Amino acid sequence: MNIHLNGSARRLGMIAAVATALIGAIVPLSALAVETNPVKDDGLWLAQTEPDQSSPALPYLRRGLILARTGDFQQAIEQFNQAIELDPELGVAYGNRGFTRAAIGDNQGAIEDFSRAIELNPEDAIMFASRGITYAEMGDPETALVDLDRAIELNPEFPPTYYNRGLVRAEVEDSEGAIEDLTTAIELDGDFAQAYDARGTVRSELGDTEGAIEDLETAANLFQSQGNTTEYRETMEALEQLREAE
Repeated sequence: MNIHLNGSARRLGMIAAVATALIGAIVPLSALAVETNPVKDDGLWLAQTEPDQSSPALPYLRRGLILARTGDFQQAIEQFNQAIELDPELGVAYGNRGFTRAAIGDNQGAIEDFSRAIELNPEDAIMFASRGITYAEMGDPETALVDLDRAIELNPEFPPTYYNRGLVRAEVEDSEGAIEDLTTAIELDGDFAQAYDARGTVRSELGDTEGAIEDLETAANLFQSQGNTTEYRETMEALEQLREAE
């Protein structure tokens, strides 16, 4: 799972999956989760639930996260397995194993891990969002929307969840709903370049060329200022096509 997998919000058929944030992919859901819900000692955990600092599983959990971030996903999974064996009630271990399974394309395993994490903490918005994005990646947008709706109920101030729900809504041809969600993501985070990019795409598909150009210009400027050369280049290409079609 690219927990979205490869690329631009412009390709709305590709619902980015959460796990790729572990290796620096564009979708900010889990990456922002780390910054928004840090554990006090190192801020590594990709979940809202702070683990019990006395748990014997923590060294394995830490090693698993470090391995995952260096791209050694199989060894990371082994560390998370050890953590879960030592502490079967440690929800964050299931969540992080879910992200890592998603990164190697094991979406069903990721769903199982996110579901177990939710059983252990039914209020974890990030786990609902992660499972929802995984369902979308698996071609089940209806179930994805149920989970993303719940994630927003639990945490209505988290821009990436609106972004991802906006992409899923676009996928099921709910363009107005997609624009509403993407606009909310932008209102919550004015530097959210991918949200501008995606909203520009939807506006273009609705025939709002002026609005689409405005959004894509903003996205391009943000990508450039953020050093995201790949997305900047792709956005500029889309802008050129729109301008030529005017």
